[in-house]
Amino acid sequence: MKRYSKEIVKQIIDSTIYTHLNKYIIEEIVNNKKFNLEILVNDIVVDLIDNKEIISPNYRSILKDIISMEIKNNYQTII
Repeated sequence: MKRYSKEIVKQIIDSTIYTHLNKYIIEEIVNNKKFNLEILVNDIVVDLIDNKEIISPNYRSILKDIISMEIKNNYQTII
């Protein structure tokens, strides 16, 4: 696992949330799919832990809660 400062980790998490959220919104519009927060959060967590390896798998459950709250608080008008 790579080591990053807290600021960099926060930026990577924010960027990943934004990227996935945009992808889901486009998919929702184009394919007329219903938005599902749980699927979105799971995809983001998998990306952060498995693909980017910036957070330990031990924090998977906590990360899900944090990302879910982050989306609800900061992107509520979008979803």
